[in-house]
Amino acid sequence: MLDRSAERALLAHVWPGNVRQMENVLTKAFLLAKTSVLGAADLELEAAAPSPRSPSSPLRARIVTALEEADWNVVLASRVLGMPRATLYRKMRHFGLVRPPRATSEA
Repeated sequence: MLDRSAERALLAHVWPGNVRQMENVLTKAFLLAKTSVLGAADLELEAAAPSPRSPSSPLRARIVTALEEADWNVVLASRVLGMPRATLYRKMRHFGLVRPPRATSEA
């Protein structure tokens, strides 16, 4: 059984290995537990890394910087990042990045 702190820790943690990773953490915790109720400390989860979709994701930040420096020219930005253009497009979709509308000047 899990207490509230364990539930919150499981929900807040980033699971790059998905269900299999979570299952392994829970199995280990239950096998090593000294009580029948697990707390967050029993799960031995390291501090959660930022989600890849998070605005604070380092990869997302690098992509945004490269796109801004290239004036959102995907070909130039992909060269700067050292990744194929198709990969950059896929990462842009993943992070929800779209070129911001250009400012219009009224004459």
